Amino acid sequence: MSNELSTIYTVRLSIEKLNALCHGTLKYARPVQEEIGTVAAVAFTTLETSNDAMGESMMKSRKSDLTPAVKEAGNDRKTRWSEIKRNVNTALEGLDPVKKESGRLLKLFLEPCWKANSKPVNVQTSLYIELFDIYKTNKGGVQEHAITIGIDGMLNDLESVNLNYQTLSEERASQDANGGPSASSLKATVVENYNDFCDAIEQAVKHIPSEALTQLFNQIDGLRREYAHFAIYKEQPEEEETNSVPAK
Repeated sequence: MSNELSTIYTVRLSIEKLNALCHGTLKYARPVQEEIGTVAAVAFTTLETSNDAMGESMMKSRKSDLTPAVKEAGNDRKTRWSEIKRNVNTALEGLDPVKKESGRLLKLFLEPCWKANSKPVNVQTSLYIELFDIYKTNKGGVQEHAITIGIDGMLNDLESVNLNYQTLSEERASQDANGGPSASSLKATVVENYNDFCDAIEQAVKHIPSEALTQLFNQIDGLRREYAHFAIYKEQPEEEETNSVPAK
């Protein structure tokens, strides 16, 4: 048996998935707390405390009156951006040389945001704000190119939707702030505590091996492999924070 747990990029998990991963890990470890060693036992308690706090904050956010509106605005923004990309690609693939050139130049202009739907939603908001700041200057005649392939109205609508999303998100964050820290602000702590607990279990298996520890190690490893495929960047409408360092 390897003494190292399977790699998982825990920081790429959604808050819900991270909370579930930690909950499952703690559930397996709780019955054998007395056999995992002092360091791991302390790490267990720390993880349990931070994960519970994140879970409670997550539930409060879900109950916010603004949450449905934030999700709707996020999905609307995602759909509009996908439609703009489709139109640019259509112009690029078409036979009209004028539209083809406009499509080529627009894709270069839009490149910083091209994969925006795979980014955390707060990053999407910033990317679009920066994009439209440049768009309004008409750098390189970008507005005329947008008119040429018929996406000028789409871009204007996307800017409005993005600003609406920003406003709603800030209002919800303000509400959450009055009720304690947000789940997203607690995520980094939970990730760190989870990694510390898993590191402690690895060390315990190496230095104080036992049947109970081996079973726990395998159970934790199974959970990590199960959740690993969720820990990737993909199009999604929920808040996340990124970090490229995996949990070992």
